[in-house]
Amino acid sequence: ECNPLSRQPRASSTGRVEVLFAMVKVSGTILIYFADFVTSLGVTVVIFLGSCYVMRAHLQRLPWHDHRINMLRGAVLSCVMWVSLSSVLVSGMEAGNILQDPWAQQQVQWALIGVLPIAFMLGLYLVNAKRDQIFNQINRLRGDWDAQQQTAKAQEALLSANESRFDRQKSIASYKSYKSGAAESTVPKKTMYTSFFDPTLDSKRAFKSGIEAHTAARILLYNRREDDLPFLRHVLMRGTEEHPDSSDLKLLRITTERFVFKNNLIAQEAEKAVKSHLNAEAIDFQYVFYVVERKTTQASAQESIGIGNVTSINLMEWGAGIERARKAHLQALHKIRDFWRHLRKRSAHAEHVPSSDIADMLVQLDEFEYAMEAAKAEYESLLVNYSSSTELLQSYANFTDHVLNDSKMADKIRSQALALEKGEGGGGAGAFCRI
Repeated sequence: ECNPLSRQPRASSTGRVEVLFAMVKVSGTILIYFADFVTSLGVTVVIFLGSCYVMRAHLQRLPWHDHRINMLRGAVLSCVMWVSLSSVLVSGMEAGNILQDPWAQQQVQWALIGVLPIAFMLGLYLVNAKRDQIFNQINRLRGDWDAQQQTAKAQEALLSANESRFDRQKSIASYKSYKSGAAESTVPKKTMYTSFFDPTLDSKRAFKSGIEAHTAARILLYNRREDDLPFLRHVLMRGTEEHPDSSDLKLLRITTERFVFKNNLIAQEAEKAVKSHLNAEAIDFQYVFYVVERKTTQASAQESIGIGNVTSINLMEWGAGIERARKAHLQALHKIRDFWRHLRKRSAHAEHVPSSDIADMLVQLDEFEYAMEAAKAEYESLLVNYSSSTELLQSYANFTDHVLNDSKMADKIRSQALALEKGEGGGGAGAFCRI
């Protein structure tokens, strides 16, 4: 689920950390099969370094949306690090012939095992400390943002009190544009020129990396406070300006603009910028981007289809059915038009119509009847499942009016479609059947 508002989203951040952990376990297993060529010390060192890297990624991303799971996972990874380090120490002692007495080895191993609870508690502490650090960052950024908002309001009030109406409108409009730019562009964009000549650039940044900004935005979102949404947009814009090359931030911004802020225009601009070099991104990023596009297509189709929770099967069924119905509808119109044109031409240039022409016109009438019945069957089949679609009702009303010549029924169907557009009708198949 790519929608950030989902209660159980499958975050790419979680997958990346879990994939790293799986790679460490697989690499350790493979090295064991080469025990004849690789010493036990080398295997344990590889596992220890891999577990350290996974622990670092876990602390950077805090991948799970539940803090308790993050703490538990961090404690487990800390224990894995300690066990792998203990294996390195034991293997090193064996390789260096240190404390080879069995009783001494047993005491050392028991001592190392006894430290496991401490490692567990250390993992809990590290995850909790990282979360507190992120909250401190968010609070500092929130203070700056609140100060900017208060300053903007004070200056706006001052302008409205002291200036004339024309000048006030002009000044407020210019100041609002300045304020929106200042609120979103408090830090110059990262370029090679500014990075080279500005020694204090890093100290001006709210986030040291794109992953840090991504984690802060996710934590802020999953506090589930609707009042934080304007500040969340500020955090995303700040992180994007400071780290414009971060794929995680680009994807999070697209999904939040699309599903949280409901700003399709900004989301489309961001998607267009990403799509221009999508092949250079990671596979999981490309897949999530594809899912977002599918979700967008389903959301737009939901308005046409008239049902909620549109699936791919609904889209396929709707697309194929409405295309067949419209094709048969158009064919029926063409056939009856050709029939009347043929009849008018013959009646204008001859006193009687030849039998061959009558046969041709009868063929056209037969084709018209066939197309009419096909269109009617397709429309009625679609109305069974999509009777609340205003687009379908309007098309069927036109078919009833122009092909079936039943203007009374067409007016009733148009009235139902209009009621659905205004939210006054009950929709559903029952309402259409009553008509």
